[in-house]
Amino acid sequence: MSQVFMNCPNTDKPVYVGLNMEWNALEAYEPDPRKTILKECPECGADHTFRKNDLFLRADGGAG
Repeated sequence: MSQVFMNCPNTDKPVYVGLNMEWNALEAYEPDPRKTILKECPECGADHTFRKNDLFLRADGGAG
């Protein structure tokens, strides 16, 4: 399973949003606007909202 990231809008650095899924699940993902908040971004400390188009996957490196 892969980790879901977004780029911090303040630093443009990738940050993990707390979700894990495969590519096909991300393609079908419809985020709930009330629950799409990254609390205390590890890059800038601010809270961020995200949309589906903001997200991308990174492999977790585990064997599958």
